[in-house]
Amino acid sequence: MAAKARDNFSDRILAVVQTAAQSTRILAVQAEAGGIRLLEAKTVSGSPAAAIDAIWQSHGRGRILRIVPGNNSVCRIGSAATGSDAETIAALSLVGEALLPTDVPSHRRAAGVLPAAVTGAEGDSRVLATAWIGTPPASISARPASRGVDVPELWITQVGALAACLGGAGMAAYVDAD
Repeated sequence: MAAKARDNFSDRILAVVQTAAQSTRILAVQAEAGGIRLLEAKTVSGSPAAAIDAIWQSHGRGRILRIVPGNNSVCRIGSAATGSDAETIAALSLVGEALLPTDVPSHRRAAGVLPAAVTGAEGDSRVLATAWIGTPPASISARPASRGVDVPELWITQVGALAACLGGAGMAAYVDAD
């Protein structure tokens, strides 16, 4: 069956999905000029597909951001010299490769510069490197919105999601999208 077109799609709407042993938490937000606005928050048991469909019916379709369980992720702190955007991205890529397990595929690794208040020795920027390791339980590995709807779906570690909350102007990140 071919995927449905992205009717009523908005790149400003995000459904954040975190699945635990018996339930799934869903937070729907919309990007606005001054930050984000909470659209809806709910906890469901079983598959979150129907709940996500209901959110999309009310607020429009958007991206899905799945949070990897904590026991399926690793986090390391390092430092790197930063410069231009290209230099910073190259430095983050190298730090991520150096700090994280070598058997983690590049598309499951990410590194980001922490805010300026957290600096390393000699003015280097502090870097958070995180990766999705292992295989999550089958109960969370299926796409929550797999009802034939083509929507962007990304995965992020818990610590990566928390670090993103520290963001703002000047935050940089390297994520291999492959």
